[in-house]
Amino acid sequence: MADRVGMIEESMPGVFPPHAQSSAASAASARYRSAPLPLAGAVLCAGVVVIHVIDQGGPTALKTPAYIGYLYYVLEISGVLAVLGLLTRRAVLAGWVIALGIATGPIVGYVLARSVGLPGSTDDIGNWTEPLGVASLAVEGLLLVGALTALAAVRTRRPAVVPDRAGAGWQQGNDEQAGERYRRALAVARAAGDEATEARALLNLGNLDRRQGRSEQAGERYWRALAVARAAGDRATEARALLNLGSVDRRHRHERALTRFREIGDRVGEARALLNLGNVEGWQGHHQQAAEHHRQALALFREMGDRHGESCVLNRAGETLRHPRCR
Repeated sequence: MADRVGMIEESMPGVFPPHAQSSAASAASARYRSAPLPLAGAVLCAGVVVIHVIDQGGPTALKTPAYIGYLYYVLEISGVLAVLGLLTRRAVLAGWVIALGIATGPIVGYVLARSVGLPGSTDDIGNWTEPLGVASLAVEGLLLVGALTALAAVRTRRPAVVPDRAGAGWQQGNDEQAGERYRRALAVARAAGDEATEARALLNLGNLDRRQGRSEQAGERYWRALAVARAAGDRATEARALLNLGSVDRRHRHERALTRFREIGDRVGEARALLNLGNVEGWQGHHQQAAEHHRQALALFREMGDRHGESCVLNRAGETLRHPRCR
């Protein structure tokens, strides 16, 4: 009987086509490069570098006194490193830390040079309105605000993500509240360039879509979560995304098959699709939905006098139909 029952469940080919994986990864990478906050930070860091190169008289010129000239060199090299970090997903945190330094240092130097003067350099005392200095101060001020905003988001991002089991929102049936928390966590993670948290938020949103019967949307989110998790080296989230992709793909195929069988009036196919759909839902822990589909399949098999199909339902669905939530 077990062998014959197994024949009703259609075999599953691979559900992770290489072109889909590469497409998802490319989309995730492109989305990060266009993320507004890291991109704006990189532009501002480049602006700080350009302004100081101009102020020192060129890339190889040394501003006097010499210690100020060398500090300029350090600032400019740091600015280049910050730009590279902000444009690289895995180095974005380091990029923001460096950006904070290259914004704060020149601002402090500007104020000191124009108030009490610097050792060996008192020419700028009172020169608060120098155009290049004002431009530098404006760029550095914007960069300082951006760096503080991004670092604050990084510090608070992880508590915003509810664990993948769905958290209190799902346990209490409050899908809307859970979804809002996931979307907020996703936005914060993307702004901060935090791939690991972004992948978990996508996974959670996919679980919410799956719970609400939106299999296609869930699958799309799982694909994106898979690509981002792989880019982040988060093997645990990658494994969960792969597992959930398999479940969603299988359920979605049974749902489509059920629709087609009903359209053409194939009651045998409809009954088998209902049985398979109930089996998948039972494996996913959706016992009430599984029990309903199993009951429908059982009724169809009995109407048709298909004793084998009836025994398949009873054999496969006995545990589901006895589940406390389904009585």
